[in-house]
Amino acid sequence: MNILEKYPALGEILPRVEKPARYIGGEYGQIIKEEADLRVVFCFPDTYEIGMSHLGMRILTGLYNDTEGVSCERAFAPWVDMEKEMRQAGIPLYSLESGSPLKAFDEVCFTLQYELCYTNVLTMLDLGGSPCLPTSVENPIPSSSVAAPAPSMPNPSPSFLISSSSVKGRRSTGNWPFCIWNARKTA
Repeated sequence: MNILEKYPALGEILPRVEKPARYIGGEYGQIIKEEADLRVVFCFPDTYEIGMSHLGMRILTGLYNDTEGVSCERAFAPWVDMEKEMRQAGIPLYSLESGSPLKAFDEVCFTLQYELCYTNVLTMLDLGGSPCLPTSVENPIPSSSVAAPAPSMPNPSPSFLISSSSVKGRRSTGNWPFCIWNARKTA
C-alpha cells in the first residue's frame, strides 16, 4: 500500500504545500522489508532535500538494512506548511517506505548535525505520535537514540533521548540496532 492510499487526505493536502514530492516516498532503489525482528526508523530532523544529501544518513540506513532481521525506514521533518496541514488533518509523521507512524517502530533514531535541530526532534516525535516522556510503565515510548557530531559536544544531550553516541562508521555500529531493543525486551 502506498502512502497516498494509506492517508487519503494527502490527495487534497499535497497540492497546497511546497515541494509535495518530498512527502510521498517511492524513490528508485528504496528498500522495503516486509518482515523484520527489529523495525527502525532513521529520522533526519530537517527537510527531505537536506537529509537525502547527507552521506552519513545513506551509510547508516544501508548498514541497518544490511543487518539480518533489521528493517530501517526513513523520515524527515516536514516543512512548516506540511506540518500545519498534517496536524489539522490528524496525519502522523510517517516513514517514506511503509507510511508507518513513528510510534509504530521499535526504535526511533536521529542524526543530529548541529544543536539547532534538537527542537525539530521534538516536533518529529510529537507529530509521529511518540510522547517525549513515557506516560506509564505499560505505555513506554519507543527507544529514541541519536548519532552524529552534535550529541558528542560538551553540552548535554536533551533528556528525551534514551541514548546518544558518536557513530563513526561500520566498526562503531556493529549490532548497535539491537542493543537498546534487546535491553527493553528483557526489562
